[in-house]
Amino acid sequence: MGGSLRLGRVLGIPLGVSYSWFLVLALVVLVLDSHLGSRYPFWGDAQRWATATVVALLFFACIVAHEMAHSLVAIARGIPVKGITLFIFGGVSQIAREANSPRVELTIAIVGPLLSLLLGAVFLGLAFVTQDTVATVSAGALILAYANIGLGIFNLVPGFPLDGGLRAAVWRLTGDPWKATLVAVTAGRVAGLLLILGGLALTATTGTVWPLWLALVGWFLMQTASSSLRQARAHERLRNLRAHDVVESGLATVPESMHPGELMESDVLPKGHLYCLVSRDGEPSGLLPLMQLRKIRGARWDEVTVGELMLPLEGLARVAPSTEALEVLDLLNERSPNPVLVDHQGMLLGIVSKDGLTRLVFPSPREARRKATT
Repeated sequence: MGGSLRLGRVLGIPLGVSYSWFLVLALVVLVLDSHLGSRYPFWGDAQRWATATVVALLFFACIVAHEMAHSLVAIARGIPVKGITLFIFGGVSQIAREANSPRVELTIAIVGPLLSLLLGAVFLGLAFVTQDTVATVSAGALILAYANIGLGIFNLVPGFPLDGGLRAAVWRLTGDPWKATLVAVTAGRVAGLLLILGGLALTATTGTVWPLWLALVGWFLMQTASSSLRQARAHERLRNLRAHDVVESGLATVPESMHPGELMESDVLPKGHLYCLVSRDGEPSGLLPLMQLRKIRGARWDEVTVGELMLPLEGLARVAPSTEALEVLDLLNERSPNPVLVDHQGMLLGIVSKDGLTRLVFPSPREARRKATT
């Protein structure tokens, strides 16, 4: 969970918050305080602020519950989940790989909004039951009811990255996950554009800045939809490839006892490689991420050895050359950032890394021209 604060685990799933979330929490508390102040002018400052803070925290707990629903169903269907992160626009479940059928994808997608709608109904009932007895509870429950119902309905909007299930439906109708992705991404972009235009129009007509939040959410939807398209395009290009098609071979080999300074001054590192092999007594023993060397100041290069910086081979995943490239990608996502070894009957043929796959699937213009001429 890079760029986030780790909070712990919920039902075994890592939970974290992006640092941007704290800003959003403060804004939500301010908005709720203003709302409660106008609706209940006879409340004291302490009662108003306490209620606003508790309601804001409970709403984010509801978002966690929403994402937990996605994650638990994914795990029940055999799909690993790396964690849940709360961030500026809500929350996201980091599901390690795609569902293998439209039915499974629809089940994972729809359970979150359904839980939000159920929570909305529960809070609505609580607000009704306590309206004549505990005004603070009733007021907070009513806000949470509307918030959860709104969250559920909003996430039912068809199109990436929302949970409306459009991709699963088109996948089921056409049998083509790539075509389904294009339809869902287009719908997500349209929804994002409408939110941007709506937010800007409301800001212009009301003279307030709060509708700009809709525009920001719309911008986020458009960006996420584009990111989803890029990921889907990568899947499509890897669909018919095997590990032997994407393996990075010909890695330079250096002994464990070598110092980084010696390595950088030598000419053993081929251009373009992100790793080199490390050997012990002539046998491969680890992988050295060359980016690791940048974290060590030149003055310390003679104080450590390559063996101290390497990734031991026994701790890395291994696949056969015939393994599907998409399966290798799933392994990389589960074990990120470590690469996967390609092994044939005990002989190491090379590695597959996420950066290497990215360069293969999305080559730079210069690399694409080089490949076109060879």
